[in-house]
Amino acid sequence: MRENLSFRIVTLGCKVNQADSISLGRELVMRGLVPWDGCGNPWLTVVNTCAVTQESMKKSRKAVRKSNSVGADRLVVTGCAAELHPEQFQDIPGVTGIYSPLDGGNKKRFLEGVGDVSLSRSRAWGYVKSTLHPSRMRVPVKVQDGCDRRCAYCVVPQVRGRSRCRPINNIAEEVVGLSRVGVKEVVLTGIDLGRYDDPCTREGLPELLEYLLLRTNGVRFRLSSLELDGVDDGLVNLIAREKRICRHLHIPLQSGDASVLRAMGRTYQPEEYLSRLKRARDKVPGIAITTDMMVGFPGEKDDNFRQSIEFVRIAGFAKVHVFRYSRRPETPISKIKDDVEPAEKARRAKALAREAAIWRRYFHDSQVGKVLEVLAEEPSREEAGYLQGHTDNYVMVRFPSTLKSMGRVSPVRIIRADEEGAYGEMYKMEAREDKLVAYSEKEGR
Repeated sequence: MRENLSFRIVTLGCKVNQADSISLGRELVMRGLVPWDGCGNPWLTVVNTCAVTQESMKKSRKAVRKSNSVGADRLVVTGCAAELHPEQFQDIPGVTGIYSPLDGGNKKRFLEGVGDVSLSRSRAWGYVKSTLHPSRMRVPVKVQDGCDRRCAYCVVPQVRGRSRCRPINNIAEEVVGLSRVGVKEVVLTGIDLGRYDDPCTREGLPELLEYLLLRTNGVRFRLSSLELDGVDDGLVNLIAREKRICRHLHIPLQSGDASVLRAMGRTYQPEEYLSRLKRARDKVPGIAITTDMMVGFPGEKDDNFRQSIEFVRIAGFAKVHVFRYSRRPETPISKIKDDVEPAEKARRAKALAREAAIWRRYFHDSQVGKVLEVLAEEPSREEAGYLQGHTDNYVMVRFPSTLKSMGRVSPVRIIRADEEGAYGEMYKMEAREDKLVAYSEKEGR
């Protein structure tokens, strides 16, 4: 019986990889396989790898070796690292197959080796609900893949190929299916999400969002990383007027210095970035702007780095992901000497993270006293009797509640904040005086 065959998927890297793994898992369930329950050995293990940095490559190899130690009849390696350096996995014991990222034809060839469709789509949607986030309520959906940009440090275009997009109707079918099994937040994701372009109608990201809003109820939409040119007035205006689109934009900056940005092959200057950031904040009060910043890029001097520190002070990001440049032989910049010493990279990363933490705390403090909608995702790991989840503007909030609130979007009044997030209490709307009044679940239900 095929139902005795179990599978396990190990995912590294970005939300695009997460979305690919979810899609693959759904297909495997439709072919009669069942998710591994931890007992015995799975029949199939798939390791979906990442190659964005050298450290990601190391983690990917480690994950494959660890998966072999668990044991499986079939151990398959896929994802960006498998595309970039398949030879690095060929000598790992137990590996039975190496595939490029499982998208389109690659996925079809892989699934042909697994077997024919034998179960219903409804069971496959149930798999999606039961396997992702602890809340089972937040799901990434890939709408675009590939990248036509050529940033000097980035290897992703080589492994993901040219930009390509899914049709709006196809995306809507998936999102509607997710909403029917109780998913409360869909994260639209892509390698270059801002360049979404429906292959049939040529409609862009704002039009995709509008269509999904019309087709669903009770689902909120979050956007994953967007390059600056994707944050146009049309998108910002839509976020401003549609409550179900989360007030959160992640816009990679990489450096606050104009000359470093040019060397990186980025297509904007610091002033343009600040201008768009200001427009977004003016139109969408309370919006969270988060970013990525790199330190130690070849040729980055102390003065250049100080410009990045100053930019963070001016921009006041809600969160900054700081990472150190690591040389990739496959990238254009690899021909330039990596002239920033590792110890100096570490110093700069620490200094930038310290500055970013100040502004992250400032953003959290600015939410105190506000009533925000929080998706209760999981029990708090720190406090018994508390749930935790994210607001639409991406603040992690802990609040006292029972497990029956899990997976719901609830109004929560923020009462205090710290660097990691905030604490709140559940609120409800009462008719008298149109005020929000705090209540305990025991009294309110």
